[in-house]
Amino acid sequence: MRKRKLCALMTAAFMAVTIPSTSLPLAPLAERQTVVKAASKTVAFPGAEGGGKYATGGRGGEVYYVTNLNDSGAGSFRDAVSKSNRIVVFKVGGTIELKSDVVVRSNVTVAGQTAPGGGGITLKNNKIGLGGSNIILRYVSSRPGERGTNADYDAFGGADGANCIVDHCSIGWANDEQWGLYSNNDYNTVQWSIIGPSNSFSYHSKGIHGFGIMFGKSNCTMHHNMVVHNVSRNFRGKIPGKSTAEFVNNVIYDWGYQTAYGTIGHMNYVGNYLKMGKSTKGGYNYMCIDSTTNPENFGLYLKDNKMVTIGGLDYGSLTYNNWSGITYGSSNGRNESNVKSYSPYGIQINGENVAYAAKAESPQDAYDHVLSFAGAGINASSRPAIDQQVMYECKTGTGSCSGARPYWEANSEQKATIDKYSIACGVTYNYPAKITTGAPLDSDEDGMPDAWESARGLNPNSPYAGDGSLESSQDYCGKGYTNIEYYINDLTADSFPKGTVELSPAKAFATPAPSIKPSEAASVTPTNEVAIEAKEGIYQIQNVNSGLYLNVENGLGANNTNIQQWGSNSPADYDTFRLVSCNNGYFKIYSMLAGGTTYVLDIAARKTDNGTNIALYTDKNGANQQFKFVPQGDGTFAIMTRLTNDASCIDVENYSKDSGANVYQWVFNGTSNQLWRLVPVNTASPSPSIEPSVTPEPIVIVSPSIEPSIEADPSIEPSVEPEPSIAADPSIEPSVEPEPSIAASPSVETSKAPVPLVKVSVSGDTSATASCLNKVISITGTASETVDLSKLKVRYYYTADGSQNQTVWIDSAAMMYSVAPYYVNIAENVKGSIVKLTNPANSADSYLEVAFSGNYKVNNAVNGQVAFRIAKNDWSSFVQTNDYSFGDDKKVVVYYDGVVIAGVEP
Repeated sequence: MRKRKLCALMTAAFMAVTIPSTSLPLAPLAERQTVVKAASKTVAFPGAEGGGKYATGGRGGEVYYVTNLNDSGAGSFRDAVSKSNRIVVFKVGGTIELKSDVVVRSNVTVAGQTAPGGGGITLKNNKIGLGGSNIILRYVSSRPGERGTNADYDAFGGADGANCIVDHCSIGWANDEQWGLYSNNDYNTVQWSIIGPSNSFSYHSKGIHGFGIMFGKSNCTMHHNMVVHNVSRNFRGKIPGKSTAEFVNNVIYDWGYQTAYGTIGHMNYVGNYLKMGKSTKGGYNYMCIDSTTNPENFGLYLKDNKMVTIGGLDYGSLTYNNWSGITYGSSNGRNESNVKSYSPYGIQINGENVAYAAKAESPQDAYDHVLSFAGAGINASSRPAIDQQVMYECKTGTGSCSGARPYWEANSEQKATIDKYSIACGVTYNYPAKITTGAPLDSDEDGMPDAWESARGLNPNSPYAGDGSLESSQDYCGKGYTNIEYYINDLTADSFPKGTVELSPAKAFATPAPSIKPSEAASVTPTNEVAIEAKEGIYQIQNVNSGLYLNVENGLGANNTNIQQWGSNSPADYDTFRLVSCNNGYFKIYSMLAGGTTYVLDIAARKTDNGTNIALYTDKNGANQQFKFVPQGDGTFAIMTRLTNDASCIDVENYSKDSGANVYQWVFNGTSNQLWRLVPVNTASPSPSIEPSVTPEPIVIVSPSIEPSIEADPSIEPSVEPEPSIAADPSIEPSVEPEPSIAASPSVETSKAPVPLVKVSVSGDTSATASCLNKVISITGTASETVDLSKLKVRYYYTADGSQNQTVWIDSAAMMYSVAPYYVNIAENVKGSIVKLTNPANSADSYLEVAFSGNYKVNNAVNGQVAFRIAKNDWSSFVQTNDYSFGDDKKVVVYYDGVVIAGVEP
């Protein structure tokens, strides 16, 4: 592994620190005094709930890159989690074959969502365990698989786990417990994860086994998990005394002979959805309370749970009378009347009740959300194959409990159990392929990609801020997380229900992502069309946070009349405004009062301070009366003030959603109270009676990357001479979004251009058989001339090995540049189609065709990458060694306008 030296300049000497490239040290204490610390009441990440919601993990610690899939050593996952106070990020994806259990130490954040491909990281052969406290573990699959020896083993465990949260993980393929952490894990959350399938017929000491969850110890929450294909213990309670635990909004599918039982303590059991499957032959209850639960301790808050048959019909009375689904192994006089709680049990942290039960949604909504969002992928299509398989099986009522040991090795008693519960035997566990490409460029290796840092005003070329502190540990926008946490949290937005994760704000001068074009921006106002670019016209200006509109107080058109926000049933002259271009990237905002020609929005007394009021004033053409509308890429704008050189913007005071709340100037941080929509009132041309300072252009598209050609002069009084006229730069083409670092020659006509040359390479799973074809295609030009991807089609030829219907997923697609923006997501511009050959030939009866749209090009310095998966709808295996394109790049065929330019057809 390469090493480098990072030097911090001291007063009279240099201090040199030699470190692996995977880890950045903390600056000396004297140089860290100005680090902005995250707020103590900041949740672990957006969407964190329950007993572990306030875990901080490695917040503020060093960043460690996992750079290989080795079992141990520098750059390995084991090495990454072996020390405290770390945030672990990934440059590789795929499967790590462990030689022993891996243990996570205290104060660590594992950000599996950063692994290329979006499917996290997978651990094989052994389990992961929490050996410390205050841990955040996300997007990790722990699936030991079949060991083939007489051994009992779990998929997840550990000796600690207090104040921890496990999110979007996938846990299974073990022959004992899948979730086996229960001894010391006070204040713990498991959420949006998959638990199962278990390895129900293996070499366990008790024969048929493969259980789900050991649930304990106290103040712990399990919510929105998929518990699937486990014969029993879905869960087994290990909750002592009157400790609280909650099982909320989970889905249990296809248990064998028992759902939940054990020592319960105080339990919130709310909004769960239980669906029978092929293996379900007993346990038709929500919970069986056994004799180890003392009557004086046991209490149950039971509400809104649902049990259905394999066909989706309500089972008996259990849905409508939840208490008919509670049974007792030994009654001891217990019944609904003496164990029922009429309100949820609480989980207290510093005086706050963090129990999730009161927030529970309906079981049907929970079912829909779990199927859509649970599992170890940053979106539904990037989830590992087994995660997608069990979701499909739950939805369709297919699949069953299973085990890797062959049926013929079972004795007669075991065969009877296998047959009774329809346990599929001899299954093969297919693991994710190695992914070593696709990680975004991170020049300073601080865990944050260059493009992401640049967009937020951070330095992509040094891990240190100007004061010597680690930039990854600062808080650039004051919302309570560290900078690297904003990045890793941004990656998860599509793995939660909409609105859970708010993307980190870009700085006002950041250029919108190249993949977002104004023509593609979605309308965000339900009853009115919104403008996607700022141009001259008449608008209502609506705040994103409140939904209210800019409004002139009391409808008075006069100097110093205050500007506020207020509701609006229909446009009126006191809440509509005319934008008039200043031809320098800025606009004047005229109130439609007094004919829309007199009063403009004005920053009081030309002050640049936070909290400076905004009011009406006669147009004096001052810098304090000019505003830039900076698009945020989603149909909203930040309205920046020229007076502050775009550092500050129009803001609603205190995030208020109330009519009458004041509007003033504040430094831009990207929060929703600083974002606005332009709602056109009409499209009439500006009134000829308005005399702007210069001749207005018919259309102005504001480009935040274009700096104004003059600086605001704070010495200029708004009531004196106007700003000098500024001519628009005729070389700027605002209506055309430039291709990063590549400019197509306008003199070349596509129809006359010579046929270009490209080269293609394929990486991914190389196993002989696989439950899905998991590949990454890379396309690069062979010369400096650019090749338009929209004219290309790439075909991967294979044999379907059966007649089953198939599904293709485009897991990720990106353009990789040598200069900014380095990495551009183009997944929405890539389509995959499966085509059956009419005349099969030469190890091919089908092909996947990948097609592109949009203005993206490759050459010898720019390449495109597409990661895809193909699976049969019954998840039966492909024999890859029979596939024409398998293992040979020359047999992956590229077409340019229908002409083969690379590869050989079968």
